[in-house]
Amino acid sequence: MKLSRSTYWMALQLVLTLAFLPACSDDDPAAPTGDPLLGTWNATSLTATGVPNPIGLGMTMALTFSSGGTFNIVFTNDIVGFCDGAASCTQTGTYTSTATTLTIDPSDSDPGTFSYTISGTVLTLTGDIDGTQATFVFQKA
Repeated sequence: MKLSRSTYWMALQLVLTLAFLPACSDDDPAAPTGDPLLGTWNATSLTATGVPNPIGLGMTMALTFSSGGTFNIVFTNDIVGFCDGAASCTQTGTYTSTATTLTIDPSDSDPGTFSYTISGTVLTLTGDIDGTQATFVFQKA
């Protein structure tokens, strides 16, 4: 069976068109979902040299990162001294981040820089607080 000239050209155009369509497979990279830090994170533990885990003793910390580079952190039942003698407080300020470093700049004190990782819904911050190495672990709310 011989193809007519017009059928041949249509078939050739179809083959060429299909050859240049983008692939749609499961190994294509996922579209970016935005800044993974954004949202509210609740502390599940705080480990520091010489300090018992205050989260396990009833203290709570809720850290919220907002778009535009702002944050707030709410402390309740503060037994460590983050609230300067008060039982509860809220700190606000700005933050910047790279893929592994987070700098938090509270409006009422000096900035702090932490290394961080996010694994699923767990955020881990590690850094120096007033000369003491501390690790905070948060769960995404």
